[in-house]
Amino acid sequence: MQKFAFLLNMFRSIISAALLLVCTTLQAQQTATVYGKVIDTKGKSIPYVNIVTPENTLFGTSDIDGNYSVTVPAGDTVVLKFSYVGYVAEYVKFIPEAGKRYVEIVTLEGVTLNTVEITAKESIDRVKLK
Repeated sequence: MQKFAFLLNMFRSIISAALLLVCTTLQAQQTATVYGKVIDTKGKSIPYVNIVTPENTLFGTSDIDGNYSVTVPAGDTVVLKFSYVGYVAEYVKFIPEAGKRYVEIVTLEGVTLNTVEITAKESIDRVKLK
């Protein structure tokens, strides 16, 4: 009887492992990888650029050299927003196929400010002490 219970547990373990492997493989095939580099209009890399969806779901950021790699769901239209302080946000739209890799070089254009005027005024409230 103990031998039968041992074989039954062994069978359950093998089936569980096989199902886990199949599910992991199916999940991997339902995504695509987008990788590339974020640069400015002069060709210099931009570090730590935020990569989000229009709903602000964070996919990732670029590294110190401007390189990035994000995994996106396959089959649906994906819009990625690349944003960084001082630059105009860039939107990239595509329909990725499962299991494929896509290279996107994203160029961000800098924002130039007009003249900035700073005005300061000091006011002191006087309080009479008793």
